[in-house]
Amino acid sequence: MRNQRVRLFVAEEIGVDGFPRKRYRAIADAWARVEPPTGRDLERFAGTTHTISAVITLHADAPASEGGMIRVLPGADGMQDYRIQSVLPRRMTWEQHVYASSMFQNEEPHEVEDTLAPPPVDTITIEEA
Repeated sequence: MRNQRVRLFVAEEIGVDGFPRKRYRAIADAWARVEPPTGRDLERFAGTTHTISAVITLHADAPASEGGMIRVLPGADGMQDYRIQSVLPRRMTWEQHVYASSMFQNEEPHEVEDTLAPPPVDTITIEEA
């Protein structure tokens, strides 16, 4: 069951004063399930190793891409940013698994451009009887 609201970001390379820098631009909101990885999952890319901090399940049509970012929107656990390491489709379920590492593990400087509207807030009106 996808029960958490997330915001998906695409990575863009920008240069600042001649130094490489990434900017993450918000592209969509989606419902997701965020879980800790089973065991100790590691991903290896070009000689570097990333510890997988979360396995995030999204609908198959969600625009998640490797190198992008997922922000778990505020809830009971607060807000958390994850860098997408890999996206794997799940057969016959219309879902995809996103293996992600915590943004705190990445030491590279980056900017976040979040121009999407805030997620809708459920309101409850209580009237006295």
